[in-house]
Amino acid sequence: MSLMTKKISEKDSKEDLLKAFRLFDEEGNGRISFKNLKRVANILCENLTDEELQLN
Repeated sequence: MSLMTKKISEKDSKEDLLKAFRLFDEEGNGRISFKNLKRVANILCENLTDEELQLN
């Protein structure tokens, strides 16, 4: 029974992650643009500089 619970939980977690990713992926191209990352950070009231948001 716990194996089934674990599998269901993993599936729900993946679906939740995909839903969250889609909030960032406004163009629907499977990528998160800098513009969209900055937009979501502002919505969440995260006062981050461009340098802090940049991925190296």
